[in-house]
Amino acid sequence: MESESEGILAVYTTKEHTLSLHRGLIKQKRRAVGLVDGGVTNDAPGREDHFPIDKILNSVEVEIEKANASMKEDERNIKKAIAGIQGNENEEPPETHENYDKLNRAVRGAFASSIPCIVGAFKNGTEIWDRVLSAIYNGMTKSMTLDFARTKLSDLNGEACADLFRHLPKGLEELNIGHCPFQRIAMDALIDWLENPDTNLKKLHIRSTCIGGSSDGMECGIRLAKILARDDCQLEGMALSRTDLIGSRNVNVWINSLHQNQSLQDYFNLEVMNSLVQQVEETDINALMDPPKNRWGVGSVGKINWNGSTFPDATLSEAEMEQLQTVSTVFHPK
Repeated sequence: MESESEGILAVYTTKEHTLSLHRGLIKQKRRAVGLVDGGVTNDAPGREDHFPIDKILNSVEVEIEKANASMKEDERNIKKAIAGIQGNENEEPPETHENYDKLNRAVRGAFASSIPCIVGAFKNGTEIWDRVLSAIYNGMTKSMTLDFARTKLSDLNGEACADLFRHLPKGLEELNIGHCPFQRIAMDALIDWLENPDTNLKKLHIRSTCIGGSSDGMECGIRLAKILARDDCQLEGMALSRTDLIGSRNVNVWINSLHQNQSLQDYFNLEVMNSLVQQVEETDINALMDPPKNRWGVGSVGKINWNGSTFPDATLSEAEMEQLQTVSTVFHPK
């Protein structure tokens, strides 16, 4: 196991398995499996699925100061190194130390933030679920990707997803959410977490996620936009792709918030659904419908409001796009 001061960990164990890559086109036999906190996200779902669930769940309560090494002298030196003790070879490591606590939080959070641990805890009862949520919240993970289409996160329910979003790490800096199917209960919980003054998020990406309802997407979008207008907003980058969080019915709130925002220095990327309107064959007025799929056959998750001619919560006019461009120098439409 390796650890950096910011809690980035690589944890490996022996286990023979077959790793599937590139959507199953490539299969590789492996003899070890690892969890890499902050590692490459493209292969994380397939890699983490093979990590033994019992070891993951047990590790959310790990206590580094009680761990044993194969050699007593190694154990002593490791604990001294963690505590930052140098020089005196005869000095014993302390029984307690703030660095032990810090590393414990990092290790517990690294395990707890993995997809297998989240799903496994959900399926193993309230007590384990609560312990894992606490480990996530108090952990030191800096980046998380929660893709509900490519992983078993879809096994959660709306209430559990909301619990997860409310317990995201306090120090999380980058969050990627894709294809979340749990609509308003999940998005309200995510925004609750974003509104917490202790949240330190720098980059937020939400893609292929529709809140749905006759006004739920619009209203959640308003809440999200108002975060940008806060003096304590720390977001430096935001990307919204194929969602109903910004559209003609709430674009003025987004324009006003972006005008007031001082933190978005890197990018504000936006992909609306204008190009999909012509694919719609529905003619019902004020209906809720599934958005058309993109060229890869993947549609946004959640039924979206359709007013008979467009998606008012997921499309923008050229004039509205120009207004966004005017108030934000980092606005990049797709």
